[in-house]
Amino acid sequence: MKSLFKTIVHYTVLISLVASCSRYSAEVERTLKLAGDNRSELEKVLEHYRQHSESRQKYRAACFLIANMPGLFGYHSPVFDTYKEECTKPPRDHIQARKALDSLNSIYTFNMNSFTVLYDLHVITAEYLIKNIDMAFEVWQKPWAKHTGFDDFCNYILPYRIGNEALEDWREDAYNRYMPLLEAQGANLSAIEAATVINNELKKEWIFNFDLAFMPHWGYASIQRAKMGSCKEGVDWACYAMRAAGIPVGIDFVHQWPRRSHRHLWNFVVEKNNKAIIFLGGEENPGYYVVDQSVFGKVYRNTYSLQKGFSLQPGAGYRLLRYIDVSDQYFDPVDIKVELNISVKNNEYAYMSVFDNRTWAPIHYGQIKGGSVVFKNIQKDLALMAFVYSNGIMIPASEPVLVYPDGAILPVVPDTARTQEITLRRKYYLGDLQIERYGLMRGGKFQGANNPDFREADDLYLIEETPMFIRNKVYINNKKKYRYVRYLPPENSWSTIAELAFFGNQADTIPLEGKIIGVDCSFLDLADRTLEHAFDNKISSWYESCNPNGGWVGLDLGISKQVAKITFSPRNDDNDVRPGDQHCLYYWINGRWKLHECQIARTDSLVFKNVPTNAFLLLRNHTRGREERPFRYENGKQIWW
Repeated sequence: MKSLFKTIVHYTVLISLVASCSRYSAEVERTLKLAGDNRSELEKVLEHYRQHSESRQKYRAACFLIANMPGLFGYHSPVFDTYKEECTKPPRDHIQARKALDSLNSIYTFNMNSFTVLYDLHVITAEYLIKNIDMAFEVWQKPWAKHTGFDDFCNYILPYRIGNEALEDWREDAYNRYMPLLEAQGANLSAIEAATVINNELKKEWIFNFDLAFMPHWGYASIQRAKMGSCKEGVDWACYAMRAAGIPVGIDFVHQWPRRSHRHLWNFVVEKNNKAIIFLGGEENPGYYVVDQSVFGKVYRNTYSLQKGFSLQPGAGYRLLRYIDVSDQYFDPVDIKVELNISVKNNEYAYMSVFDNRTWAPIHYGQIKGGSVVFKNIQKDLALMAFVYSNGIMIPASEPVLVYPDGAILPVVPDTARTQEITLRRKYYLGDLQIERYGLMRGGKFQGANNPDFREADDLYLIEETPMFIRNKVYINNKKKYRYVRYLPPENSWSTIAELAFFGNQADTIPLEGKIIGVDCSFLDLADRTLEHAFDNKISSWYESCNPNGGWVGLDLGISKQVAKITFSPRNDDNDVRPGDQHCLYYWINGRWKLHECQIARTDSLVFKNVPTNAFLLLRNHTRGREERPFRYENGKQIWW
């Protein structure tokens, strides 16, 4: 059966290695030499399987692990261990983690360059490797693993490590925890069904926390104890648990999102048809997970085996890597030719970079010929720019290039001779998730009453449409006075609201004061989702009830008062123009962001005059915030990239 791994163009050391591992192949011998004083431990593994004809396949597996071992290492640091332990202590929530991080950061400097690095080939023992190989082969015979070819087995079941975690004996503990779950389901589970059973178990206790994403790989024991972390820890946990049970799973990733900050990782499971079915460890099951971005740019797959390829680390050039390009499994790729605007020699390489909200980050590469570069197998509907590496720095080598959904290409060159006046309300695009959050207030009501239980309440205002701005204002023409006022949310909205204020007169700027009332239970009992957060004058915090229905939040004004104006804010990303903050407009020209003008916002919009047409623009809030996206201004609208 053709393996999933063999379908990849950049196939590796694995073919020659698996074909013959005599005493010893060049790849194995290379590792043995690099192992130095630890050579004897690796040779013990090889001879252990070599001397028994029935262990021939295990011998090939041992050759595979050893030949691809160079470069693998684990971080060791008491500071790292302290961070993992303190940030995941009970009650294991975002508040505890944030407090622990703030406290630890005031004491330590988390610098991975100061950590001890132990390379596997120098410290790994024969006992450890033999145990790992034997246990992996044992589970390879399970019904959900029998379809797995040897090559896929070597990359997605056999590996003893996932990333740069410290070496640990994880497989036996994970086997004892998770294999009984599969055995209880019967003998005929598919790989997808088996992965779903285990992932359902992980989902029971997993807590996602992006604040912890900056750390290296934690390792099995720390994740198993904490059951908390970023997507990296979640996908690692799934790999440990499922590989220990013989389920062929791996990790795909985006090195950098083309239309937002950060990277992302997720899992896949190899089914009988050798198709990779994606899922997210601890969160979403195979067949149900949809990566929450439509534009990937490039997608890569982690492997244990070494691949020869061009590194995305600036200046590293061609080297042995541990990932392969699987972009064509996620979208219809295209080749894009980019003209360079600086002089570069033929056959050198340019980096294809995308904007990560603060700077340009490389996600692909191409070879330079005749003053241009072709970036192959990339996704449409993104903005890119070519960079070259010289004298230790990345140098812009092209104009920003827009690749439209239909494949059309537009280099963006500002026309400084033709200018325009533009009005801006945001510095970052309004994504589907944010619009969905705004929509949670559609159908909500503001009510006034003179009974604390809101019997005979009057509807002061109905939110009929999704509020599309962070700050919203409505005027009330009802002259009646009320002691109790509230926001009554629609069904299935979790009562979410970021800010709420009632005013006695339409011209007032100081809101009415009162005792906060409402359904006093917060989502997951989080301290930053309580009633008070609807009145804390902080746009970026919000009230969220513990139940999807039945919640509400309001004020007891003490005595009956007229309400003439209400202001409110839905849960939001705080990326609108904020009055009082300094905002600066830039445009890209001559390889840099050039300042056009800075303004202190007086309202929730900004007007800039004499802005070059056809420009790639960026609005930056210099008072607060980190998220910002380039845009074009067309027909009176910001078009985000």
